[in-house]
Amino acid sequence: MATVWSYRVGAWTQNPGAGWSHTMSITGFSDLSDQMEKAKLAGAVSHLAIVAHGDAPGLVELDHPMTAGSMPHFAAALAKLKTYLTTDAWVTFYSCIAGK
Repeated sequence: MATVWSYRVGAWTQNPGAGWSHTMSITGFSDLSDQMEKAKLAGAVSHLAIVAHGDAPGLVELDHPMTAGSMPHFAAALAKLKTYLTTDAWVTFYSCIAGK
């Protein structure tokens, strides 16, 4: 099993001792998928952490703003990400106040 810490902003590096087997600097979901493909992680990721800004309630700032209203724009990218996850995987967003 693999655990992936991905970050769009800052120098949010983690090491394997922190519980993450892979650390990836990303620009958005497509870039993240490309990097997981290069790392040969298809069906292997049990926890995917995504660090991005989210300076307003309900907003995750990736290469395009992700909100409840813009989710259809992300459908294909999210479906592609799913191919890297185990059936019981956790996906965690770390995005400032996005969850407010």
